[in-house]
Amino acid sequence: MEKDMAIPIELDVWQKTSEYAIIEQYDDSMVVRFQYWNEKQETINDKIAVLMFTNVYAVRFCRYNKTRYYPKENEHSYKSYYLEIPNSSWIDDLKNERASYDINWEKYDHRKYRHYVFQNNSYWIEIIATNVHFQIENRSDCHNKIWNDCK
Repeated sequence: MEKDMAIPIELDVWQKTSEYAIIEQYDDSMVVRFQYWNEKQETINDKIAVLMFTNVYAVRFCRYNKTRYYPKENEHSYKSYYLEIPNSSWIDDLKNERASYDINWEKYDHRKYRHYVFQNNSYWIEIIATNVHFQIENRSDCHNKIWNDCK
């Protein structure tokens, strides 16, 4: 597989890409909550979609890139998806950096880290974590306030 080529993972919902996601981090977990449409492209107002990343090692995003979307992804026809990069140069760099100050780190950290990308409105966010889980949650007043205040 080509270095840094992303594989799309189809989501069970149609992400409302015109809206920003709410991103929360606690300890070594990160949660990305986003709005979604039904088949008629009507917003689902009482639910939100959630991607929960566990054992997060690193996160990065930059809003002002040359493109709005991650530049290297396999062709697909999915309406909504996140990406996984199986042959990630960023993971290689993180492992090398960690080995430079702790040569034996892999003897006690046996986790298999993966490189994920979540694309959102005008930026993408990259997450190094061991796992990602998708679920639907009830939408709260707190989420509504954030989305309404940001318009």
